[in-house]
Amino acid sequence: MKDELIKFETAKLATSKGIYEIVVIDYNMKTGTPIVLAPTQSLLQRWLREKHNIVVLAQEHKDHAADVNDPYEWYPYIRTSKVIINYNNFDHGSYELALEAGLQKALELL
Repeated sequence: MKDELIKFETAKLATSKGIYEIVVIDYNMKTGTPIVLAPTQSLLQRWLREKHNIVVLAQEHKDHAADVNDPYEWYPYIRTSKVIINYNNFDHGSYELALEAGLQKALELL
């Protein structure tokens, strides 16, 4: 099992929002082209939750993902979060793709 890195588009969006704490921009000294060192999805997910109180969830079951305001008892931090973004695997094909979509949506809110 391996943590998934965020996609390049998500990293660009993160840097456009001024997130330099977890997304590193460097430059290739020979070509001068930017190099984006992207964090994992879980690190960005945690950063959004801890720094901006935005919870991004990816659910397996469409019925749970349909209502983002349903306070699940097994997610205690939901009750204190100001924004919950919830994506489901049925619409995106996999947990990682659903989470990536949610992360992008959360970054757009910043």
